[in-house]
Amino acid sequence: MMLVSTLPGLKWRLYMVDIYIPVGPAELVDQMIVLQSLAAHTPDPAPRAAYARRLAQMQALAVEVLPKTSALSSAAVTAARHDVMQLEADLRACEARSDFSVGFVALSRAYLSALDALVQRKAEFDAAASALPDAHDVAADHTLNRH
Repeated sequence: MMLVSTLPGLKWRLYMVDIYIPVGPAELVDQMIVLQSLAAHTPDPAPRAAYARRLAQMQALAVEVLPKTSALSSAAVTAARHDVMQLEADLRACEARSDFSVGFVALSRAYLSALDALVQRKAEFDAAASALPDAHDVAADHTLNRH
């Protein structure tokens, strides 16, 4: 994002700027899982449509850059991400009820453990992807915002 002043009167406008960062295959898969959930469960149509557009861009990129083999399965990353998202929802529900009892503490510990498991599954996915015979580096021109 970028703030830009439109003189006179110093009114500010917020503009979105594309930022490009290198990510591993597991991060791409993980972000698609998050976007699938947001696109499916966001009640407001405008953000839901934006999530769906971003998901479609990422899916198109994944087809181009992920190794094309059945030996690479994202099931473990998907399960770990869903565990994290469920625990986040449970923690939010406790917070909404102002329930910070022993149960909340147990959920918090489970959440941290689930995050650790997600990091581990993503590392395993990346290692498996890089070990495949058709694994390759993604060219610099592969971006999520091609026009």
